Amino acid sequence: AIGAVAGNALTSGAGNVLIGMDAGKLVTTGSYNTVLGHEAGDAFATNTSHNTAIGYQALTSANNSGDGKNVAIGSGAGALITSGTDNICIGKAAGDGFDTESQNIAIGSGAFGAAVNGADACVAIGYGAMYGAATQDGTVAIGKDALGALTSGEQNVAIGYQALDAAQTTHFNVAVGSYALSGVTGAGSKGYNTAVGDMAGFTLSTDNSAYNTLIGGRAGYAGTTGYTNNTVVGTFALDRCTTNASHNVAIGYAAMHGDFGANDVQHCVAIGGGDCLSGTLESTASGTVAIGHQAGMQLTSGSGNIAIGKDALNEQT
Repeated sequence: AIGAVAGNALTSGAGNVLIGMDAGKLVTTGSYNTVLGHEAGDAFATNTSHNTAIGYQALTSANNSGDGKNVAIGSGAGALITSGTDNICIGKAAGDGFDTESQNIAIGSGAFGAAVNGADACVAIGYGAMYGAATQDGTVAIGKDALGALTSGEQNVAIGYQALDAAQTTHFNVAVGSYALSGVTGAGSKGYNTAVGDMAGFTLSTDNSAYNTLIGGRAGYAGTTGYTNNTVVGTFALDRCTTNASHNVAIGYAAMHGDFGANDVQHCVAIGGGDCLSGTLESTASGTVAIGHQAGMQLTSGSGNIAIGKDALNEQT
């Protein structure tokens, strides 16, 4: 022990390394703690063991009895952990919202840094990742600000810069890619969106936009409310409509790429690249089927059309 009052109470504890003023000052029988920093581990219970605290006030509140098995590296890392165990906190103030929670991983300045309300077994990696007052177990957030506002939403996975960063109460979403599902907040229990790709589902905003599968850069980019039950695979596919598009299948580069805004377009199938079914569709075009390169490319208001083959019906509107 090195430092004023560091390890001052040690009696039979073994294998401790305590360096810094007040470092591990209350430990008596606890063993195998590594503490380095002013006031690091200074509230350790007399018999707490197997903790690593490096940095000013790292694990400064930890007082669990027996094996703590917490790792905190960084100024204020894990600073509010009391009886929580098996946590890993790396970065300034990383995981400083934990107290009784366990088995969490927080890596990055401010990661998992707000008041946590019972969330265990979560992973937050990145500056400000999962900074909200999370309550649900098993959440995964990787990337700056990923799931940064989450409160009660459960079983969400966000990987990428600001992925799902506005989500609060929505559930069962998977966002992989920078800004994927960045606009989702959630006013209730719906969600079930899967977005993979840069800016995929970027502006989806409310629980009226749910049950979508969006794969590809900017897939489903502009959808907001009423954008539901769509299956979209391809860069720029179904990316410019905003509201009330539902139950559509768009597969291929720029499939259903037309700027049809808030028109109530439903139950269309567009399979093929090169702007397949990418006219400014109106609601009367609902149910159209276009399969093939540039099939139905200019269609707008025609109803009951089926176009199969390269360039099929690509001049009809």
